[in-house]
Amino acid sequence: MHKLDALFKEHQGDAEIFKQLVITINPTDGAELAQDLIDLVDQVEYDLGSESLHRSEGYSIAHFVHGSSGDEFMQAILDFLKNLVPDIHTQAWGYGDDDPWEFWFKFEGMNLFVKMMNRSMT
Repeated sequence: MHKLDALFKEHQGDAEIFKQLVITINPTDGAELAQDLIDLVDQVEYDLGSESLHRSEGYSIAHFVHGSSGDEFMQAILDFLKNLVPDIHTQAWGYGDDDPWEFWFKFEGMNLFVKMMNRSMT
């Protein structure tokens, strides 16, 4: 968990540091998984750097700010984490500041389930 926490805090926008941190977690597939994620996001510093990260009940909770691509980036991060550490329990919730939608992502086994909702309807 400490390595995963460091992954989203220590790279300071440097893609090579991000890759090296990923390789310490998964030496076999880490470099390729990291590069795929780096290629997908707009900026490593902002899209793969959490605004905050803390622990609760044995879980790490990271807060990201992504803008209009938030749901796409969160799905990519969750897929990345699940491929990096297949036994991980990972999920996400997010919402749009300017849009009335929110999203939930949750894995059951290796299948990612997505729920999108219009907040103005709840």
